[in-house]
Amino acid sequence: MGSTVIQYPNETIRAISEFLFVETPISELEPCDLAIVLGSDYIDGTMAEVRMLLNQGIITPESKIILSGATGLLNTGKEKECIRMYRSGVEKFHISSEQMIMEDRATNSYQNLEYAKELIESDRDHFTDHSTLDSYQHILLIGKSFMLRRVEMCARRLEYPMEKLSYYGIVDREGKNIGKDSWWLDPFAVKRVYGEIERIGKYATNGDLSAF
Repeated sequence: MGSTVIQYPNETIRAISEFLFVETPISELEPCDLAIVLGSDYIDGTMAEVRMLLNQGIITPESKIILSGATGLLNTGKEKECIRMYRSGVEKFHISSEQMIMEDRATNSYQNLEYAKELIESDRDHFTDHSTLDSYQHILLIGKSFMLRRVEMCARRLEYPMEKLSYYGIVDREGKNIGKDSWWLDPFAVKRVYGEIERIGKYATNGDLSAF
């Protein structure tokens, strides 16, 4: 992320990277009044990034933060992702418990956005003044960096206000390290990136994603 120029080894790698990794450079992010955090197995690292975004004023103390995630393929049987993110945010990164709202049903990216939208429209206790997506000035979607094209297509399919969206990508630099600037260097990351392209095609053909 940021303005660093990436040196790709060839044009195919460049094309794949530019297609999948659609995060907004952090220098261009505007303060948001709603942030939706997509759950994953990278709990503390994700919440550390949320804390950083708060410190930089991209997420403000007045922003609503939806933590979305039940259990996924990588953490089946464990405590729900949204609960683990909430606990990490409060206990390790001192994020206000009043600011975070948990969505505990989603098991994939489409459901993360689908159920977050439903929560906004139904939970009057937390969203009294902003009960529709259109009522927000700027919405930040936070998820794994290499999955953000699919997240963007899910948002379009669910009729999110696309002109209000920005994307922040999370990269586990100490673990799987699937980042825009390095994914082709690791066989595991290459497999995940190729698999993501396959999933986009499959889900789009089934009508779960939209490019329009």
